[in-house]
Amino acid sequence: MQLAYELGATVLDVGTTAASQRLAGHFLRNVVRDQVVVAATIPATRMLSPDAHWAPTPFRRRLHRFLTTLNTDHLDILTLNVTDLAHAEPALIGAQLQAVHQQGLFQHLALALPESPHRPPRPSSRTAIHGPALIHALIHAAAPACLVADCNALTAPGPTGWDPVALASEHGLALLATDPLAHGLLLGRGARAPQTVVTDGGHKGVRSGGHERAETINRYLPAIHRRFGISTQDLARAFLRMTLQRHPRAVVLCDLTADCGMEYVTDLGTPLTDDDTAFLARWSARLRRRLADLGRPTTTAPS
Repeated sequence: MQLAYELGATVLDVGTTAASQRLAGHFLRNVVRDQVVVAATIPATRMLSPDAHWAPTPFRRRLHRFLTTLNTDHLDILTLNVTDLAHAEPALIGAQLQAVHQQGLFQHLALALPESPHRPPRPSSRTAIHGPALIHALIHAAAPACLVADCNALTAPGPTGWDPVALASEHGLALLATDPLAHGLLLGRGARAPQTVVTDGGHKGVRSGGHERAETINRYLPAIHRRFGISTQDLARAFLRMTLQRHPRAVVLCDLTADCGMEYVTDLGTPLTDDDTAFLARWSARLRRRLADLGRPTTTAPS
């Protein structure tokens, strides 16, 4: 964290484990507090499960405990997962969050979109708001300053209202882009084993895993090498620049544990030209289509 700060990083997104919070608290004691933006995601349900309901009392307890561990009196950005808010009335959530804000416990609110834009949160009530309408309702009720979403060259556009860049632009919000290098897959690494899946009909199948994805991406990388350079730094610079230039108020968050991650983020070089941006958009669209084909499971009859 200290090295990232010295290299120019200004946003610290604190992890959810107690160890990461204690480390962040130690770091914050040794820097000028108003020179770093502290962001954190606080679980907002009574039970940490997908079907749990919004619970303001446990949420407040967690927030106070988090601030104590961090040795700070407020968060600059408080992030809430949209999936934690899917079972409550947006207007009620907005009013309760406003009360917490008035206590000075956080300055700005961020809403974290679901990891998969094609699987929006669905409340248990049939009459409740769901899907893209839920996101828009929460934005209007809670008045966030920014959205948080996975955003990289492999992120496929979601259904209407779920593309994070378009959604942030529509509502005039900033965008915190997480996982901009796709767990290292865009740098030619990060293979995983094939996944076994079960379809709606009870059929078992095998979905192409990270190894096949990595091989596919590697076959597409020569075009990037020819245009931007052959080093890992060249690749990272191109993909991070692409993410930043998709939205005028985008901030890229990168994992500090990744090899050379801090150097990638703080040495981006010059902005891309319009021609470079158009090239990357075409390249990533072709790659996403190929990866989507790999992602369709090959099924077998139920055993």
